Amino acid sequence: MKISEFGSVRSKQSQTISLQEYVNKVRSNTFKAQVEEYRRLAALPGHEAKAQRVKDGMPCIVPAGVCSGGHAVKNLVKHSGLLQIDMDHTLLRTTEVCRLLCELPYVTVVHKSFSQDGVRAFVRVAAEDVMRNYEQLYAAVGEAVSRHAAHNYDSKCKILTQPSFYSWDADAYYNPDAETFKMQWGEETGKEAGTISETAANAGGTVSRGIISEVTDSGKAVSGGAISEVTDSGRTVSGGAISGVTDSGKLFQEEQSQE
Repeated sequence: MKISEFGSVRSKQSQTISLQEYVNKVRSNTFKAQVEEYRRLAALPGHEAKAQRVKDGMPCIVPAGVCSGGHAVKNLVKHSGLLQIDMDHTLLRTTEVCRLLCELPYVTVVHKSFSQDGVRAFVRVAAEDVMRNYEQLYAAVGEAVSRHAAHNYDSKCKILTQPSFYSWDADAYYNPDAETFKMQWGEETGKEAGTISETAANAGGTVSRGIISEVTDSGKAVSGGAISEVTDSGRTVSGGAISGVTDSGKLFQEEQSQE
């Protein structure tokens, strides 16, 4: 499972790392000094700006996957199958909330946030659900984990490529064999297809290139919010365009930029 790591939240340069590498860094003492300095400054009246500068200087990742040229939605080139959930101000319940989230079969990573007063979790989700309606998927996952932990999730962090600051948590949880969240689709409002493009527009950008997506076991591939049949010739027709399926089982569809 690959994700992008940035030197800071303002950087547009990234490197690709594995989720295991991310968890290893969080568990190590790599960022212990920064976390402790942030907490020291945050506890001092009038030092909020200094504390924020420490946090802003931290490296971060994009749990949603691999990006190129930045971490806006339009820069996402391959989805990781992860959805990020934040729970703020857990305070004295932080350890308990972490323990409760570890009980959920679809949660793959849990650790304390950079402030140590919140919790961050990564949930395994299906590519089909991400493409169908990411906003509804995000809300469904958030509500499910909130019910279990008895603490509200942060509904504002719903941008697909929301960056996540590194943290320090020696007890960070990692389950590489987590199940996929089972999304129950009912009556939907708005468009089902093109949700990622709409999210990009809300974030101030447009998607000019298709997302690379896994070909499912059923012989179908997700592309641009629609599920299209993969033909015997190893090509797929979606929206009138033909896209090749590579030997690795990935689908990449070029879309025309809207200018």
